[in-house]
Amino acid sequence: QIHCATLRCLRREKLPLSPPCDLPNPDPMPPTATPTVPEPPGSFRVVLIDNYDSFTYNLYQILSEFRGVEVVVMTNDTPWGVVEKAMSTAAAVIIGPGPGHPKVGVDFGVGGRILDERRQSEGEPPVLGVCLGHQGMASVLGGKVVQAATPMHGRVCKIQHSRDYIFKGIPNGFSAVRYNSLVVEEASLPSLLEVCAWGTSGTGGREIMALRHKKRPFYGVQFHPESVCTEYGRRILWNFLCLGNYNENQPHSPLLSPRPCRKITPPTAENVARKKIFNNS
Repeated sequence: QIHCATLRCLRREKLPLSPPCDLPNPDPMPPTATPTVPEPPGSFRVVLIDNYDSFTYNLYQILSEFRGVEVVVMTNDTPWGVVEKAMSTAAAVIIGPGPGHPKVGVDFGVGGRILDERRQSEGEPPVLGVCLGHQGMASVLGGKVVQAATPMHGRVCKIQHSRDYIFKGIPNGFSAVRYNSLVVEEASLPSLLEVCAWGTSGTGGREIMALRHKKRPFYGVQFHPESVCTEYGRRILWNFLCLGNYNENQPHSPLLSPRPCRKITPPTAENVARKKIFNNS
């Protein structure tokens, strides 16, 4: 949440927020141009809402690894008509993480309209909210988003779950990485939402780590499945895509075992001494 003011300033000035250079990056669009949606090529289309957060492109990269999946990234200030048209041909929608609070319009943008209960329709695509997207789902439906007992930026948390479909094939107590200082307050949770995963706060209390809508194909996860140190992150995303009738029997299964987390070895006294010599040379 520290960078909210900076992001808002960038949006007002319409300065480009480019994805990492090693990922596909289309030609920059002139500020006055109206974005258009390409015609669907017949693949499994996922609309990914970018809340101006670099983790969006980590999600993009993982989703793009699944055979036949086409990911369409749209920023949260894209005109609603354009988003609605893209969603009409989408098999699934993901509302990504981001800074700020879901109650602030500039922070959550079109995410609120996607989750609006009044827009319920037959055959709507499943929606997954990640971090801010997860908080936004609870907020739009009447829940409260409050300060967490302890900020959990880049910290690993053990996740317990109720064996809901999105956690199919994943053991209880898996490790996931969190980047949040806000959480959904369980006491204010609306009746339409059900807790399907939880973790422990920095003070030992229980905090909601995943939610499920009881009547619509909506899920939210507080942790980051796309983080390199989250176990079974690809399996969680794969399970979610299967809610949109993604063919899980094709020979393109993601990693079903936990991704190894690279351990960072503390520097030795010898390496520290070498670094001092190098910096002073």
